[in-house]
Amino acid sequence: MLLVNGASMAIGHQIHDQSMAIGHQIHDQSMANKHQINAKHTNNHRLNAELLGLPLIPAYSEASGAQVLHGVNYASATTGILDITGRNFVRTHISNSNEPGFPFDLNFNERILYLKRDPIISTKFLLHGQVGRVPFDQQIRNFQNTLDQVTDNLGASDVSNAIARCIFFVGMGSNDYLNNYLRPNYNTKNQYNAQQYADLLVSEYSRQLTTLYNLGERKFVLAGLGRMGCIPSILAQNQMDRCSEEVNQLVMPFNANVKTMINNLNANLPGARFTFIDIARMFEDLLTNYRSYGFSVIDRGCCGIGRNGGQITCLPFQTPCANREQYVFWDAFHPTEAVNIMFGRKALYGDQSVVYPMNIQQLTSL
Repeated sequence: MLLVNGASMAIGHQIHDQSMAIGHQIHDQSMANKHQINAKHTNNHRLNAELLGLPLIPAYSEASGAQVLHGVNYASATTGILDITGRNFVRTHISNSNEPGFPFDLNFNERILYLKRDPIISTKFLLHGQVGRVPFDQQIRNFQNTLDQVTDNLGASDVSNAIARCIFFVGMGSNDYLNNYLRPNYNTKNQYNAQQYADLLVSEYSRQLTTLYNLGERKFVLAGLGRMGCIPSILAQNQMDRCSEEVNQLVMPFNANVKTMINNLNANLPGARFTFIDIARMFEDLLTNYRSYGFSVIDRGCCGIGRNGGQITCLPFQTPCANREQYVFWDAFHPTEAVNIMFGRKALYGDQSVVYPMNIQQLTSL
């Protein structure tokens, strides 16, 4: 998302799940494996890069040579903090496996009907049958591989100095709810209540972020979870056409824990600078005052199928709505580019009510 200009080298990195996806969907047959940068994950990131006068950065699977000196995007769809998250998107070849899978023997029309009954399943199954995913721990290992590559070329001292000046954007957690806790074919909900699950997630999250710190990273921007009970996918499961307060309340302990974690990491890791983007507060303000921000549709996706445009998310080659700038949601899960432009500006320049303890512009100046 964000790159910081260094003296002779700028390095910026992104690690996140598909909750950060925005805007004009571009279909690619290996989108999840490529961590696609051009549309699926980065309209908001592109805005912030442009505002900072910095270039876009390539996906990890496509970065090579001098490209990695300007940053790498390690993001992956369907993934989460926990390694098990998103496994329902990966085809299992073991017939008696307990791992969640998909009925691949269905024809195209039968898959459409299946997906309408199970709106969380990704429509990538429709064409490709399976999806690759890169859990957060593996994304961190990929980052270490990048460091090794750059160190071989430039030397440890130069790389260490550059890494300490870069900004690392991390947006994780939404899939640990949408593609784990809230999935009927996971037992997670029976094992943990909301607070216990948030404690588990943030304990792992803290370990993972500390690993990144030990690799030399010092400046972090963490995105909180939004009002997930108001996304079209969840609305489509509610005949009352209202946000699910149960889901909104479910994720609140996670955001609270992340704020506490940030305070602890800032206090206990010398030189660390962690900043938290309060996406939930931004969304609450947006959904309450959407008309004053120029939006007219808050309860359906611009591109999707079924109730609220959320029973099946945007399909490849599907014609979206003609007035996407008036929609809050692009598809069943993701906000539109217009929303992310607004949120991106707030993250860059906002006060502590939406970005804590400092905004991104202030972080870049340190």
